[in-house]
Amino acid sequence: MVDVILSEGDARHQQTMRLITTTTTTTTTVAMIIATTITIGIYLIFLRTKSSFKQNWNNSNTKKNSSSLALRSCPNPNCIRCQRYKLVQQRANKRLPQLIRQWKKRNQSSNDDRNNQRNINIETRFKRIIEGVSCGVPPLPIMTGTDTDTDVEMKEDSSPWWRLSLSLPVVKTKHVTQWQNATNQYPTVCFIPRLPVHTNATLLHPEACTIISSSPLSSINAHDHHCDHPISKQEKIDAISSSLLSSSSLLSSPQTVVLSLMDEYLQSQFNGGQWQTNDSSMVNPEADQHSQSKLWEVLYLMNQGQWMHDNIQRCPNTFALVKNIPGLMQHSMFGNIFFSVLYPGTKIDEHCGPTNLRHRMHFPLLVPSTSHDNHNDDRHDHDSRHGHGPRLTVNGEIFTWEEGVPFVFDDSLAHAAEYPANDKSEVRVVLVVDLWHADLSNDEKTLLTDLYPSVRS
Repeated sequence: MVDVILSEGDARHQQTMRLITTTTTTTTTVAMIIATTITIGIYLIFLRTKSSFKQNWNNSNTKKNSSSLALRSCPNPNCIRCQRYKLVQQRANKRLPQLIRQWKKRNQSSNDDRNNQRNINIETRFKRIIEGVSCGVPPLPIMTGTDTDTDVEMKEDSSPWWRLSLSLPVVKTKHVTQWQNATNQYPTVCFIPRLPVHTNATLLHPEACTIISSSPLSSINAHDHHCDHPISKQEKIDAISSSLLSSSSLLSSPQTVVLSLMDEYLQSQFNGGQWQTNDSSMVNPEADQHSQSKLWEVLYLMNQGQWMHDNIQRCPNTFALVKNIPGLMQHSMFGNIFFSVLYPGTKIDEHCGPTNLRHRMHFPLLVPSTSHDNHNDDRHDHDSRHGHGPRLTVNGEIFTWEEGVPFVFDDSLAHAAEYPANDKSEVRVVLVVDLWHADLSNDEKTLLTDLYPSVRS
């Protein structure tokens, strides 16, 4: 009987010990789970705070050095310009195989054993053109920004902290695609890969810059101007132009070239030149009523590869000067020559040109004095020194114009222009000339001209 009682007591004791052990284990497990959850929550909160701090730090530094990319696709599905671009691309794709076959036949007919250069494979010679026309233009970036490295940022989530485990980091990718040569380069019609990219391409066109800034002009047809015009330098220009009438020597200084072209610009303004108001500018509400009615005016001497004879007759000296410029983009739809007039209060939105086949030269004729006294040195101070003058931004770099000094840039890169509103009525006048990209061979220029011929008006 005693043995039975002891056995029952031992059993109860063992059962109690097992219960205590199980309870302790469960409590420990629950405590570990709670501690782990709290640790994970604190870590995720730390990541979110760190990511937000890093992004704010990057943004504050980025604003000092460059502006965010603000390119937008056309919102109009029935846009005539976009439809024309698509048609141009389709025609180039259809025309390319035919032109390559013609080049092969031409190469075979002129080939001989003594000329090894003729044995170069046509597909190899035009490889980058074939790739560019076949692949099309690089698409606009889905995400915009100026970060050069990959950034990590957290999704916005209003859930309580214990559900932060669902807020996984999102990678912010670069603006790099398989088509691009450079960041911020998104031409709209034609892109040729492996063409060198230069924001400032002035040094690549020394002959063109020399000719346009110092070619001798044997005659200057100055006239009396009796019309009101918003250029405050009018009296100065008239006085100097009148004094030039008595000079019989050849005129070859940059100042003389500027005066001659300015004289023809003024005459075209007053005597029925076919001026157009460009639609890429944005009205600044601070601009005066006169400027808002004009904003950005252009007068084409060459429009999409075609000479505009009515305007050329009004600007004979300008035509004589530009027609002999080396590398002039003639007979191609991408070639233009025009006077560009920017009024105070105008902002030209950030955009990319139609192709990377060309370099665009600006020859400044009239620049307001507020932006006339610098050469892009110490750009950190540009906000204070260029506050009231026109400026050009190309791929994040800020440039200003100087009268008589040509400047060439790659307009397939994102660029914008702005002339802040001010109390003066001076305009900025630039002669724009499109040149072939300096890296293209003569054969490539010929093929590209056949692919993208001039547009007849």
